[in-house]
Amino acid sequence: MNRLQRRIRSTLSEFGLNQTALAAQMKVSSSDLSLQLKRNMTMRSAINLSESLFVLTGVELTLHDFKE
Repeated sequence: MNRLQRRIRSTLSEFGLNQTALAAQMKVSSSDLSLQLKRNMTMRSAINLSESLFVLTGVELTLHDFKE
């Protein structure tokens, strides 16, 4: 699990949420989100991910979170 995956999972768990809730907010399937987190994502996907996490939790991702 990379840094981004750990950050997202820990943030979601703090709020009693899971990856399925984030995927629903992003309007993608849970499996699509999982694939996006495992490989290099486009800037559009990164922004969508960051904005969706913020809507659900109020937590903002930084560029540091996306570094491996």
